[in-house]
Amino acid sequence: MRERLAARQRRLLARAVRLARVGGRIVYSTCTVAPEENEAVVDAVLRAFPGQLAVRPARLSGFDCAPGITEWAGAGFDPSLAGAARVWPHQNDTGGFFAAVLEKVDGPEPDGALVHPAGADDAVLDELGATYGLDEDAFAGVTTHRGGGRYLSAVSADHRLPPGLATQTTGLPVLGTQARPPKPTTAFALAWAPAAQANTLDVDDAGLADYIARRPLYLDRAEVPEAPYVLVRHRGHGIGVAHVRGRQADGRVAFASLHPKAWAGR
Repeated sequence: MRERLAARQRRLLARAVRLARVGGRIVYSTCTVAPEENEAVVDAVLRAFPGQLAVRPARLSGFDCAPGITEWAGAGFDPSLAGAARVWPHQNDTGGFFAAVLEKVDGPEPDGALVHPAGADDAVLDELGATYGLDEDAFAGVTTHRGGGRYLSAVSADHRLPPGLATQTTGLPVLGTQARPPKPTTAFALAWAPAAQANTLDVDDAGLADYIARRPLYLDRAEVPEAPYVLVRHRGHGIGVAHVRGRQADGRVAFASLHPKAWAGR
């Protein structure tokens, strides 16, 4: 059974390599700690595409992980696989995970016609940057895509979509266009709130608990934010979005938590 899974994973990863452009990156990740499905798969693909791939460090600040293994059951793997990440359950109170970041450094370009995303509207990024005090280069290398859904997405500026296909989801959703006024998403806050210099709300541990539980937040502030939505942060990390409800009779400013209901267990 495990060998069948590993064979399928090798085929999937090899297909991703063929579709990737030079300079593109592929993240191969699993929710198992079995070397047969992790390092062995990546090692086989590295051998199948000699000189085309480089293993890049897979590390997150503040998240404990172990290096990838370079030998197992008498078999040796490519030494660069030490740059992969193994996450053991005891390290972060999670399940077991594996991740390897592969950059395509050489090889043929993928076949087929490629086009820019339709409906790009980069002016929206400029507006978001101005609203939340982001540096001019905050969206460097990023463009936008409007699909048929409810969100405007941020995608890599060199992103290409096959022509003639209806797109349901692509990139990172950054703005909910169904809301009036349009609402920045939790994904936008997670990615860009740490760098924001305007219309932000920094909460302490108690405020974080209230926010995650979707309880109202009441804070003493000299000014009411001008934007209808603020980016919420805790210890410098973006955690989400809150709706500005205005100043209350007691002088405090009220904010409504927009933490996703599914994440709050509701």
